[in-house]
Amino acid sequence: MLKNLEAEESLLGCILVEGELIKETTLEPKHFADERHKRIFKAMRDVDSSGQPVEMVTVVTELGDTVEAIGGTSYLVDLASSVPSVINFETYQTLIYEAFKLRDMQKTALDFANNPSDEGILQVYQKTVELQEIGIKNNRTKMDVLTEIYNDMYQEKGEITGVETGLADLDAMTGGWQGSDLIIVAARPSMGKTAFALNLAQNAALKGGVVDVFLWRCPTVNLLTGCSAI
Repeated sequence: MLKNLEAEESLLGCILVEGELIKETTLEPKHFADERHKRIFKAMRDVDSSGQPVEMVTVVTELGDTVEAIGGTSYLVDLASSVPSVINFETYQTLIYEAFKLRDMQKTALDFANNPSDEGILQVYQKTVELQEIGIKNNRTKMDVLTEIYNDMYQEKGEITGVETGLADLDAMTGGWQGSDLIIVAARPSMGKTAFALNLAQNAALKGGVVDVFLWRCPTVNLLTGCSAI
């Protein structure tokens, strides 16, 4: 199927219902077959890039005078109301990718048929490889990444292979401080970062580690960020 307008409509509807889904997709406007859907998706991307929530009002505002060209506000309302659940969001995304690949491959094949050459054969091959990777290479969601980190943290590392931290749970997660480790302690101001870091440094020194402590005071500190370093 060279066009899957139903999948495009459903995916856009899902994002209008749950705006955070725009961050979970690697789709681009060019992957949509319908020009209206390209404009809507681009507007959603632009709204998200500006730091605003992706929802009906912000998308309509971003579309501006062009909203009538995509069928008006009523079309966006229809998209959102036609989606009973966002549970199939990834399925819609996959269907859109597959339709795009077929369209792009068909164009490449037609170009070669109209102008066959040895260079054209190579281009067809390169396009085939390129299309196979679309939608796969960067298709990991935030949940996938967080789950992987969680599983890695709670996977037994066996015996301590580095310098003990003094915290049994942390040692079990890390195997102790390793020679190649770069450890960053980050949190809001006044959360105890310096005390925690100094405690870790003391524990490491008591366990035979060599510790250097460098204190750096930030020239300015705002309400959201603080600085301490070891």
